[in-house]
Amino acid sequence: MVNSHRVRIREEPTTSHRSLRVLVVGRSVLPFGPDVGGAELAGYYLALSLVELGHQVHFVTDVGELSGLPEGLAVHDVSTWYKKAISRTYGSFSMWLLQHLVANLLATRRASTVLRDENYNFDVVHGHSNLATLLLCLSRPRVPVVYVEQDPGPWEGRYQPALESLIRKGVFRALDVEVFRRADHTIFVGEPGEREAVTRWAIPQHKVSTIPNGVDIDLFTPCRGSDSVDPWPHMPPGYCLYVGTLSPRKGVELLLRTLVDVDIPCVVAGDGPSREELERTARELGLSERVLFLGSVPRAQLPEVYRKAAMFVLPSSADATPLALLEAMASGIPPVASSIYGIPEVVQHRHNGLLVTPGDLGELRTAIRELAADPALREELGRSARATVVSRFTWRALAQEVVRVYESLLQQRPPGKETQE
Repeated sequence: MVNSHRVRIREEPTTSHRSLRVLVVGRSVLPFGPDVGGAELAGYYLALSLVELGHQVHFVTDVGELSGLPEGLAVHDVSTWYKKAISRTYGSFSMWLLQHLVANLLATRRASTVLRDENYNFDVVHGHSNLATLLLCLSRPRVPVVYVEQDPGPWEGRYQPALESLIRKGVFRALDVEVFRRADHTIFVGEPGEREAVTRWAIPQHKVSTIPNGVDIDLFTPCRGSDSVDPWPHMPPGYCLYVGTLSPRKGVELLLRTLVDVDIPCVVAGDGPSREELERTARELGLSERVLFLGSVPRAQLPEVYRKAAMFVLPSSADATPLALLEAMASGIPPVASSIYGIPEVVQHRHNGLLVTPGDLGELRTAIRELAADPALREELGRSARATVVSRFTWRALAQEVVRVYESLLQQRPPGKETQE
């Protein structure tokens, strides 16, 4: 039985639930739009949920196409012409590093400017980027700094080539671990990250907790809304679906090789550096007639893509708690997912989905084939998947846990006290 997520903080009564002023510093690597990443979306949904709970939020991010913001949420844009040029370029791992470096530096500069404005008088800073959060910690802000680690440690997954794995490990030691030590509190989206911080990096237990990502259960539902329009009426239902970035660690090539022996259509929604190679692989495997690459899908159209699927497949070799997994489950779609990092905290094998060993072609083939052949099992798992996210993974409920972290920190160190290194 998989343990439910929990927050472990000092057991003290919280403050009087007053409205807090929170500066959320998003990852800002990708602009808001069809290509926006999960980490950027997580920061956005957290900010929205905090506002819904009655708090005042300022959000530092690359605005992109972001619009229709509620009262109480102020956005500070970090985009520049060169940031736009870099963020829309898929390429090598070195380009990925450059994207993150530029985004972190711009986010730090913007957040520092906002923090210095005495009109705002923030209670807490909540960072989603390792370098930006570290730089803000080093600037010794007068309010607590909370960091959320959205990615698994590089030891948790399989990265190729070996040079990328080596660089990721070096960056993690130099930046992420240092943030764990300097931030007032670090939130992990999966329990393995919290355990590693305590046992491997000797971070005090009271400085870490686990709060997973959430999902909008009103947007992603098994039923279509009265005003919803099917953007792809030509797509027959009953396909296996992948949604996410197209990069080697996501395992989409393994999914394609699985489909050679499983007669089921497949839809791949997303874009990334591996797209051309994956389309070529599909042609070489004779799958062009059964595999449809949609590219980047606008968020408003994603719900219908999920609803028409028979199953959601996530064959990642390295992942945390992907938003796409939660979105599929909220849509009543049974997942087949790799048993890595925080995924087993969400997917319970044969209760609300199927878990497979990452990289195991045989297990993945067997799981997809079983679901494809058993509509009753798909319906049972899909129903349980929806119930799981509704009961445990709504953004509002998770934001309430985050607020409890804020309140605990404010009790321990009232606003106005300098951060101690």
